[in-house]
Amino acid sequence: MSGRFTESIVEDAALAWIEDLDYAVLYGPDMLPDDDALTSR
Repeated sequence: MSGRFTESIVEDAALAWIEDLDYAVLYGPDMLPDDDALTSR
């Protein structure tokens, strides 16, 4: 590890904290409904 403080370090820590609070962590696109109207613009 280079000792750099990056966004991914903060994100990973926040997601771990959220999971510790018994919340589900989901990938953003997986939360969208399966509707082509949302993606075809």
